[in-house]
Amino acid sequence: MKMAVGLGTATLTAGMLLGLPATSAQAAEYPTTPGIHVPYGATYTMGTATWYNRSVTLAGEHRAISSSGCRATWMYTYDATGKQLSSRGTSIICNQTAGFTLNVPADVPGGAAKIKVCLDDGNYVDLACKVYYRP
Repeated sequence: MKMAVGLGTATLTAGMLLGLPATSAQAAEYPTTPGIHVPYGATYTMGTATWYNRSVTLAGEHRAISSSGCRATWMYTYDATGKQLSSRGTSIICNQTAGFTLNVPADVPGGAAKIKVCLDDGNYVDLACKVYYRP
């Protein structure tokens, strides 16, 4: 009887009974690649990529100056074999610095293995590109 009263007054978990440390149920953080920087002369694209299970998001800013022409940013996703999965681009900006967010699909198990980030001219022609691998 004494045991029943003791158990009735306290809520015990299996972890407490086994002496395990308490844990909280938090979602795992997605890997990121900070410091993305694709310069071309005095213009650039920069930001941070977040790698999700079926897409990659690039959030940052790009810069266009009047002497260099207009600019846009494009990002491409690739699988582990190097096959391009998808691509997305920003609107063209002229003579300004603007923030952007691109979410590019990578609809394969595990998501993209790498991305290519490009700074384009006003006709969407790649001026400079860099490849970044999933961390």
